[in-house]
Amino acid sequence: MTAAGPRLTVRSAVRLAGGLATPLLAAAACGPAPDDSTTIRLFAAASLAPALEQTVAEFEAAHGFRVQLNTASSSVLAKQIRAGAPADYFLSADRQWTDWLEAEGAAEPAVELWGNTLVVAVPDGAGRAASEPDGSAAIAASALRFDPEHPAAFADALTGRLALGDPDHVPLGRYTREALEHAGIWDRFAGRYVAAADARAALVLVERGDCAAGILYATDAAASPAVRTLGRIPAGWHQPIRYHGTVPAGSPGEKGCTLGRWFASPEVAERMRALGFAS
Repeated sequence: MTAAGPRLTVRSAVRLAGGLATPLLAAAACGPAPDDSTTIRLFAAASLAPALEQTVAEFEAAHGFRVQLNTASSSVLAKQIRAGAPADYFLSADRQWTDWLEAEGAAEPAVELWGNTLVVAVPDGAGRAASEPDGSAAIAASALRFDPEHPAAFADALTGRLALGDPDHVPLGRYTREALEHAGIWDRFAGRYVAAADARAALVLVERGDCAAGILYATDAAASPAVRTLGRIPAGWHQPIRYHGTVPAGSPGEKGCTLGRWFASPEVAERMRALGFAS
């Protein structure tokens, strides 16, 4: 199952949370070219959407800009930027895509900002678990357990499908595949998983009960009343989950740099921690 494509929304009544990198790095390569536009086009990984939607208005009020938010998978957004889509700042769920843009001459060196973790989650509520009319799959999902000491037991007990990010294109999917390969159970899910187009699409698959369980970002699972977390996947099972920010090469003037410095501020870092993101 694939999710809808990139989502374009304009947010001007929100508040922003924030970053961990140094303002000096965030300001790297920002030129002084004048720019009278008051709109900042922010391309952001889908898993950041709830945090940004809660918090961007604070930046707008402080700096006099209007932020136009475009969220999708990091890979989709990076390819859009490389193809010439107008963007002033890019927040990626991993470094692969910011490094790729830099190598292509399409972005400045990236700044490391925040972190996240993976969790195993199931639909919360008896009739939602796996689209079985008699609710039998819901009962099965409610009985699921995840113990990192015995990951094979989870693979054996899961009778429905597993939602995850597309492992060939989406950072969430790559982290998930690394984790399940480390645990020795990746092959157990062959033909049994649904590859979602981005992290939010994976969450929706679990929320709606289209899948009996899912591997999600902890922040997405915690923010949704429609899913229940069974347990955290140990961080040592996969590469560190780190969000990175960069200014695309086509961004005029100081707009992207201004937003990047704000993301890198201690105040924003504190707010992101309050929303469940790691420093």
